[in-house]
Amino acid sequence: MLTTQQLIDIEQLQKECESHDHVQLKLNWEMLRERTSDQMDYLQYEHGELVAFLGLYAFGSAVEVCGMVKPSERRKGYFQRLFDHAMEHIKRSGYKKILLNAPAGSDAAKSFLNKQGVKYAFSEHQMKW
Repeated sequence: MLTTQQLIDIEQLQKECESHDHVQLKLNWEMLRERTSDQMDYLQYEHGELVAFLGLYAFGSAVEVCGMVKPSERRKGYFQRLFDHAMEHIKRSGYKKILLNAPAGSDAAKSFLNKQGVKYAFSEHQMKW
């Protein structure tokens, strides 16, 4: 279960990343707020500041991975460490499909995904009214 302060920190980090990268991150806020355990969230704090976040969102036998790193703290291995811990949890939990969610306009996300050797599968589109 995430604390109120952790939720505030995640929201602040999201705003900073979205502003810097000109993207919209999908963090499934309803699920984050309703967590009953902290096994699905990975947070990296440095000097009291949240610098990286990774959340897992289970949908049946599939799990979606979403996350972000503070722009000034990228290329320091924070997200890779969180991702490695999350992958251990995913393997133990027996999920059949892993979906890595990344905004199309994020060069940092593309770089990370290329490094992982994953293949592009599909895009989601968001409709606004």
